[in-house]
Amino acid sequence: MKKPQLITIGVAVFLVAVIYFFGRTTPYKKIISSTDTHDHSSETGNLADTILNMAKRQITQDQVLRITLLENSNFPWSCQGSAT
Repeated sequence: MKKPQLITIGVAVFLVAVIYFFGRTTPYKKIISSTDTHDHSSETGNLADTILNMAKRQITQDQVLRITLLENSNFPWSCQGSAT
C-alpha cells in the first residue's frame, strides 16, 4: 500500500475509536416543562385528512360530491377498496 492510503486508514481508525470510546452512549434526557400540560388527545393524527378537508372547503359543491364519490368507490386503484 502507498503511504497516503495508510495515513487515510490510520486517521479513519483513529476517528472511529475516538467516537466509540468517548461518544455518548445514552440519549439526552428530555426536560418536561410544566407549561406543556395541555391535552393532546383532541389533535388529529392524520395530516392528509386535514389537508383534504381544507381543500374541500375551497371548491364547489359539485366538485366535493365528485371527490366524495371517488373516495368511497371500490375501484382497484382506490386505497379503501378490498385487498384481493
